[in-house]
Amino acid sequence: MKLHNLLILFVCVILVVSSTYQTVNSENMNTRESKYSTSNKETNEKFLLSINVSGHKFLASLLNNDATKKLISILSDKCQEYRASNYGSFEKIVYLDVKLPTNDHHVKTNPGDIMLYQGDKLVIFYGSNSWSYTAIGRIIDSSQDNLEAALNNKDSKVILSLAKK
Repeated sequence: MKLHNLLILFVCVILVVSSTYQTVNSENMNTRESKYSTSNKETNEKFLLSINVSGHKFLASLLNNDATKKLISILSDKCQEYRASNYGSFEKIVYLDVKLPTNDHHVKTNPGDIMLYQGDKLVIFYGSNSWSYTAIGRIIDSSQDNLEAALNNKDSKVILSLAKK
């Protein structure tokens, strides 16, 4: 009987510890999501990113970080055309010609978010995902339906350029 009670006590302790870890981990994730969200006030004051996907045009705010500074320097001379493909029916992947600096954090993305993956892929979301990315920016004033209609198609070309604010 004592062994049975000890076993129950042990299971209870494990459950409490596990529950506490999940609560703390969940709170940390929420902090990271808000800290690295593309809707925060740390946006670039001079430029917007202009995105043209198969004739559909979008403007995006850009964050101030090393990756966006490098992207701005690449696009400062002229627009660039890149190959792009869909993945998972929730994102368009734009294959860059160069690697940008990364500062990856685990985030939950939303439609309109633009993230950097592995330093050489811009990911434009028309759905949601949770993964480690470097935040780049966010598409301005477009609904999820508009994004999905424009981005959820076969492989395409994406033209990126800068627009002044």
